[in-house]
Amino acid sequence: MKVLVTDLDGTLYPKNDIDGLLITQNIRSLDEWHSKGNKIIIATSRGIGHLSELKRKLSMPFAFIGANGAIIVSENGDLTERSYSASVYNEISEDALNRKLDLSVSTIYDGNWYWNTKEAYPIKNAVKKRSAWQYIIEKRKLDSAIELTQIKILIPEDDLEGYKTYLRSKYPDLNIVSSDKDAIDIQAHDASKGKAIREVIGRLKVSFDDVYVIGDSENDIPMFEVTEHSYCIENGDDIAKSSANHLVGSVHELIDSLLA
Repeated sequence: MKVLVTDLDGTLYPKNDIDGLLITQNIRSLDEWHSKGNKIIIATSRGIGHLSELKRKLSMPFAFIGANGAIIVSENGDLTERSYSASVYNEISEDALNRKLDLSVSTIYDGNWYWNTKEAYPIKNAVKKRSAWQYIIEKRKLDSAIELTQIKILIPEDDLEGYKTYLRSKYPDLNIVSSDKDAIDIQAHDASKGKAIREVIGRLKVSFDDVYVIGDSENDIPMFEVTEHSYCIENGDDIAKSSANHLVGSVHELIDSLLA
């Protein structure tokens, strides 16, 4: 038995796949992978709210790693979460609003999607309004007793690296990574895709020589460090490509080569 760990956005869900054909190819290949007696782990920056949609799209069982490792849901539904106080959300929100920074601080809690403002990037001045934005609850402060698994900062691409450095200096005990060219994710210090994968693989009692991982962004680097069989999508971020041992065009291309 072998294990394939795949990132979601930009990997299993390719960028600019307007007609959905590439996603369909990738999912069909996952189905074939599973039919050969192998296991699947989906590792994403998305939260647990996306799990139900994934289950509708994928016909095979899989383990779910969400919020960059802060959430683990096993094949049989066992849940593990690593969280921290919502006071971090409050502090970042107030600082951004007081300094009039062009960014949004967002999080999901108890099924609700909270943003500290709708008057900054990416909503303000957006040419196209996304239908999902209507579900945002604008809230600059949360109850500090609330525990969060992730905060996501949406920020213009040119400002991302500088602000990420600032956040890392201010919150050295948290795990802060980029999940897209305009997104910074904040998790508990002991939460990463790599740590979560090691936990799931430990339960499966599979050798890491039989584990294959594929991703495309900075938040995937910790899982590249789990095994020698690390693959980055060819159009992935430069930092991710330089951290993986191999480049590949797509998930289905990788699976085809492994099953050949």
